[in-house]
Amino acid sequence: MTNYELKQQIAELRHSLEQASETDVHVRDMLGSLMEDIVVLVSENDEGEVDSQAVRSQLDQQAADFESRHPKIAGLLRQLMDQLAKLGI
Repeated sequence: MTNYELKQQIAELRHSLEQASETDVHVRDMLGSLMEDIVVLVSENDEGEVDSQAVRSQLDQQAADFESRHPKIAGLLRQLMDQLAKLGI
């Protein structure tokens, strides 16, 4: 997967979050911040700006939280986690 494809996946997740009108604003903002961290992780050359382990952990937690209420979003989060793992992040 290329960085471009990963960014497309992030954009799809953001769109799904916007569509989930019942999603708590705080949760949506937090996930938006996570998506920004992922973009930084993928695009930065210097390590240390964003803790990749913490980002993966937060993604996993949010995917579990969304599983029953928003299965599509949970699936997108899990796909994103898989792609990050394939990139070594």
